Amino acid sequence: MKKCFALLAGSFLVAMLFANLPAAPLVDGIRVFSAGLPLESQQEAVLFAFDDHSLPFRKNLFLTLQPAQKHQNPILKRGGPGDPDEARAQFHGTVLHVNGKFRMWYVAIDEPSVQEFHKARGMAGLQSRVALAESSDGVHWVKPNLGLVEYRGSKANNLVDMEPGVLWPSILYEPGDPDPAKRYKMVFKATGGRLKGLLDRYSGFDYLVSPLCAYSPDGLHWRLAPQNPPLKGNMEGTNFYKFGGSYFMQGHIYSAWSPTTGLLLNGDPTGRVLFTYRSPDFIRWSEAPALSFARQPPCQPPHPHRPQAGSARLPPLWAALVRAFGLRR
Repeated sequence: MKKCFALLAGSFLVAMLFANLPAAPLVDGIRVFSAGLPLESQQEAVLFAFDDHSLPFRKNLFLTLQPAQKHQNPILKRGGPGDPDEARAQFHGTVLHVNGKFRMWYVAIDEPSVQEFHKARGMAGLQSRVALAESSDGVHWVKPNLGLVEYRGSKANNLVDMEPGVLWPSILYEPGDPDPAKRYKMVFKATGGRLKGLLDRYSGFDYLVSPLCAYSPDGLHWRLAPQNPPLKGNMEGTNFYKFGGSYFMQGHIYSAWSPTTGLLLNGDPTGRVLFTYRSPDFIRWSEAPALSFARQPPCQPPHPHRPQAGSARLPPLWAALVRAFGLRR
C-alpha cells in the first residue's frame, strides 16, 4: 500500500512539474523540444542524428548514422628533401574558399628544426613556417611557387611572408573590412620562455604558450598586430571565428599551467580545460575566459616535471569570483 501511494505521489509531482513548464518556443514556425523538455529561450536549435527526442516530427522517420567513406589520403603530402615541409606538412591550419578557389594555410616544418627540437627535449620552439596550398575542388591540392620568402638560398617555394615560429594558424577573411590591410586576420599559437619563440619579444610577458594576432591584405603578406599579445595567460590551440558580430578565440590548456582558471566553479581541479575569449573588434579581448569544456576527472597521470593544480581547494564563493572576474589571492 505504501509503495502504491509513493508511486501515485511521485506521478502527481512529475505531472505538476511538467504542467508548469513554459510552452516550447517556435523556431521557424516549428515548436522545438530538447531532450523531451521545452527550450526556454532559443532562436535556433542544434539537432543530432542520434537524437530521438528533440526532433519535432518523427512519424515515418528513421534516423541512422552512416559511416564515412575515407578518401585516398593524404591529400597533401610532405615535400621532398630540402623543402620547407620535408619533415611535416601539418594541418593545424585553415581552409577558405576565396574567389572560386580553395586556399589552405598549413604549418611547414623542416628536418633540421625537428632534430633541434628533439635535441632540446622539447624545450625549444619549432622553427615552423606558414605555407599555402591551393585547390579547385578541395581534393586535389598543389603548392604554388609564391616567390616571397627565401629558404635555403631560394624563393622557389610556397611559403607566405610570415615570420617563423607560427603554429596552428587560424585565419578569417573579411573582404568588407574598411582597412584593406586587415581583410585577412590570423590568430596563431606562439611560444616563449624556455620554449623560445615570438612571445619573447614582448617584455614582461612570461608565458610558455599563448596566441598572437596578425593582419594581411591578401593572405600572403602578414604582419604581427600592434595589439599583441591579446591575452594574459597560457593557452594552446587557436580556434578563431566570428559569430553574431563578435570575434571568438578558443583554446585549451593543462590546468596545472593555469591554476586560477583551471578549476571548476566549486574549486575542484580538472584536467584539460577549453577556454573561449570574446572580442568586439579583434583588438580588445575579454580578460576572463568562459569555460567551454572541462575534462573531469583528470584522465592523465601527474607530469613529473610540472606542478599540479588543486593541492588546495578554493572555497566555492572565491572559486566563483576567480572564474567570473579573474581574481587572484
